[in-house]
Amino acid sequence: LVSLLLVAAVAAERFYYEGYKVYDMYPSSIEEVDFLHELMLTDDNLDFWEEPNRMGGKVTVMVAPEHQSTFVGAVQAENLIMSIRHEDLGEHVQQFWEDYDTRRSQRAPGILIDFDDFNTLEEIEEWMYSLESSECAAQGLFCEVRNIGSTYEGRDILSLRLASNEAVHKPSFWLDSTIHAREWLAPATTINVLNNLVSEYGVDSTVTRLVDTYDWYFVPVFNPDGYKYTHDNARYWRKNRSPVSSTCYGVDLNRNYDYNWGEEGVSHSPCSDLYCGESGASELETQAVQDEITRVNGLSGIQVLMTFHSYGNMWMHPWGNTINFNGVTCERADDHDDMYSLAVVTADAIQATHNTRWSRGTSCEVIYETTGGTDDWAKGVEGVKYTICPELRGNDFVVLPSQIALSFQEIWNGLVAQEAELNVRQN
Repeated sequence: LVSLLLVAAVAAERFYYEGYKVYDMYPSSIEEVDFLHELMLTDDNLDFWEEPNRMGGKVTVMVAPEHQSTFVGAVQAENLIMSIRHEDLGEHVQQFWEDYDTRRSQRAPGILIDFDDFNTLEEIEEWMYSLESSECAAQGLFCEVRNIGSTYEGRDILSLRLASNEAVHKPSFWLDSTIHAREWLAPATTINVLNNLVSEYGVDSTVTRLVDTYDWYFVPVFNPDGYKYTHDNARYWRKNRSPVSSTCYGVDLNRNYDYNWGEEGVSHSPCSDLYCGESGASELETQAVQDEITRVNGLSGIQVLMTFHSYGNMWMHPWGNTINFNGVTCERADDHDDMYSLAVVTADAIQATHNTRWSRGTSCEVIYETTGGTDDWAKGVEGVKYTICPELRGNDFVVLPSQIALSFQEIWNGLVAQEAELNVRQN
């Protein structure tokens, strides 16, 4: 009875997006791409799920009922091809929560975390501490959970180190996720990678070699306040939860890093989903993760940094900006060919897993120009050679739990292929 009352109390606070529509558009000219790009950066009332980046590419936008007439009129005036994906998004969200609550009510007692379903912030944190206190030691491994900082609402930001030797700091792999709160497939995939490294150590030869060769660092929930908010309130919330004006909340943390901050692909309007904050690293979450990456990189060097997002089937690397921020030609790093060839090996392995198609290249070229992101900062400031921003599988932020295992399998195969290629290059 108590659990049912708690579910009802949480459900009563949820926002169900009644009357919201989701539109798909297909720009057929550069002018139409530019029109949608400008709309994305200037209209705070629109939530772009898939960004305008090329002719013929799909652009997806969520629009509240009160803004639909204005939006449709503007799009029709440009003669853009448009269709409606969700006539009423509320029905989609309602069904998601009903299914989610039903599955959770049927979980066996004592189950700490479900690797085949989506888990709450509290469950993920409790599981991380259980690795530290028992599961890693049982496998002959060392796990350490560090509280690397606090959020505006006072929640901890947790990092975990997985190593085969506590005293020896080996070259490391870094994985973080949930910088954007609504991207639930990202932390689900990340914790599956971590679980696989722990549970298969000493059993699977590839896992054992990876753990014996590298230290592994995980930040499964970069944005705890936002992730919590998507569970209790608005499922499609993107930003953190710091108050940024008298009426609006949240900074896009993946526009807030202190490198080329505020230059391109951002909004300086506090109510925008792309709001980059008052200054570079203005947010507590960004500060905490920047400091932790610097600390870890100083111990023995981060070999590969991966910051997971969803969705879009993309494997991207720096840079995100255009040359001199002119909005015309994407900038490529001096070692672009090294990064791109590694991306090809990785993306090919991912594609072969479930016969999917993944784009690869600089984030500027694959999506559009953007600045202040994790991967650009880690490369530009910390000098990490291989910094990667994957956009996981799917075509919505709300996906079935059956996608978790598929996503893990793809990313695991890509990760293994990536490390094997790096090993060849280094030897």
